[in-house]
Amino acid sequence: MNLERRIIKLAIVELLESVANFPFVYKLRGLEEVIRIGSNYVTSKHKHLN
Repeated sequence: MNLERRIIKLAIVELLESVANFPFVYKLRGLEEVIRIGSNYVTSKHKHLN
């Protein structure tokens, strides 16, 4: 699960860095939001498996 979360974070960072015209603050807010959504998704996915 830790590895999945790390992969999600890396993918998000890559995505945001490719959108270079975004203001930095919005990048950070978006990153936090997507990490929360992503980790919630991963967590709920694991709950369904167990």
